[in-house]
Amino acid sequence: AIVVQRDVSAAARLAMARVSITAQVPVDVARLVGLDGTTPDDRLHGTLARVAGALPTAAAFPSLRDAGDAVVELAREVARRSEEGAADRPGAFLVVNGLHRYRALRRDESDYGFGSGGDALTPDKALAAILREGPAVGVHCVLWADTTANLQRSVDRTSMRDIDSKVLFQMGANDSSSLIDGPAASRLGFHRALLADEESGALEKFRPYSLPDAAFLARVTAAIGRRPAGARP
Repeated sequence: AIVVQRDVSAAARLAMARVSITAQVPVDVARLVGLDGTTPDDRLHGTLARVAGALPTAAAFPSLRDAGDAVVELAREVARRSEEGAADRPGAFLVVNGLHRYRALRRDESDYGFGSGGDALTPDKALAAILREGPAVGVHCVLWADTTANLQRSVDRTSMRDIDSKVLFQMGANDSSSLIDGPAASRLGFHRALLADEESGALEKFRPYSLPDAAFLARVTAAIGRRPAGARP
């Protein structure tokens, strides 16, 4: 999960996550589902699709209208893999650019979990299922929200613990403490961020990358092209 209000910084983090995924998984079998919440008049509209198009891993970008269905379908894939015990299936990745822009993924706060077993799988519950059960069967999420409050509108307290890594930019002490049990992110400079590892509790300060340009993406693609099909780096 990435929490930052600056959309350019968020786009750069998601783009580099996309590059990292491509570098770490067999490109001929892995796939990515990207939800791009930018509007056509946004200066960054289409940026992630262009990055994805420059890299060899298969990627799909459902429309805003189809986003909920795409998340539900991915949750059903998680369920199928779990039932089949398919922990070694090809990696699948859900990348959400602007979680706060997807009303369908917001938690229904009137639902206290007492629904019948036959209730339809809704997008918000599907997202929680992917966060909870997906990593064990090779399905992972990368989420950007502009504020802690907006992240929490879609990710409840239990699901927040299922997020292994969090990237925090400069924010208030209360928001920082809510995410990483400490105010460290409130002491960051403008061009610094924190990587928080949920399992170890480690915090690492780093200087984030900028958006990758076409030349960089071409070098990545060329390097990946020299790997044998299905091989890991």
